[in-house]
Amino acid sequence: MSQNNVEGASAELEDELSLRMHIPDELQAANYANRVVSSCTPSEFVITFAQVPPLRDSADVDEARAAGYLDTVAVANVAVNHEFLPRIIEIFQMSLNRLKESKSEKEENS
Repeated sequence: MSQNNVEGASAELEDELSLRMHIPDELQAANYANRVVSSCTPSEFVITFAQVPPLRDSADVDEARAAGYLDTVAVANVAVNHEFLPRIIEIFQMSLNRLKESKSEKEENS
């Protein structure tokens, strides 16, 4: 079986079967992100999630303005091929739609 056929069979199986995912210990604690940056190369999209900590007082604001930037911390950096990105967007959209429906149902039942 050629590599292309194996990849196609894998994609078909993913559509037919549920996935059982193992999350390694080092990834068990979710990282909080409030910013995302994406870039692309000819073969992949790179998605970087980052955390911008809140500014605590006016001195922090003044310091950031003087520096011309806010310090951020990258919490995840993921590269995916171009063909996979539309599926990621579709999954996010489905999750967002479910969240909106759930909120609407809660409001109606209140």
